[in-house]
Amino acid sequence: MQFEVKLTLDGLMTLIAGLIAFIAVMIQIRSSSGQLRDQLEAQRDAERQEQERQRRVVANAVLFEIDGLYRYLLRDVRNFLRDVNPETENLKGLEAKPGRTNPFVVFEGNVYRIGELEQTAAADVVRFYMGARAYFSALERYDTSRDRYLSNPSDHEVEDLTRQYLGMVKRAIPPLIVIAHRTCKELCGILDITFQGPDIAVAAEDMDALREEITKMGDGAIFEPGS
Repeated sequence: MQFEVKLTLDGLMTLIAGLIAFIAVMIQIRSSSGQLRDQLEAQRDAERQEQERQRRVVANAVLFEIDGLYRYLLRDVRNFLRDVNPETENLKGLEAKPGRTNPFVVFEGNVYRIGELEQTAAADVVRFYMGARAYFSALERYDTSRDRYLSNPSDHEVEDLTRQYLGMVKRAIPPLIVIAHRTCKELCGILDITFQGPDIAVAAEDMDALREEITKMGDGAIFEPGS
């Protein structure tokens, strides 16, 4: 027994219509897939742009906080203490009242985002603020110890301790300026800002003179690579 398959005109039209519908669905799927891919790529681009914008905001804010600390709390104090001998200075006339406001507002507000900066810049930012905290701690200890000394000038033990704190303050400033200079220069590179004064005050620092000063203090290793 043989069966002969015949395709009627209606059947042919139905088959063609099915094929057209199938092709249309495939085109629509491919188009939708392409649109979704474009949307995802656009979303990733927008996220990258926002991350870059936020990174620049953090870098800019930290840059000017560090430079502000240099201007008013490092450079000026260093100049004041330049000719002061901690071992012989008259402590009664050498007052140092640390500011009671928080000088690290920007850093503390963005501490979890510092890691978004380049590795070297992030490391130097953290290194600067660690040094700055130690510096302010020495200032506060000097201030407290000096008050104790003034209330009892005959207490030589307190006087010796006060002079030690004063020496710590004076020695802490030059290396901290070196770190501030290096860090601000790196942040300017991230922001495509020219590293120069007067906008960036620390850029005008005489690094050769600072190197000589620090070397005389016996801390020249700060200029070694990786320091």
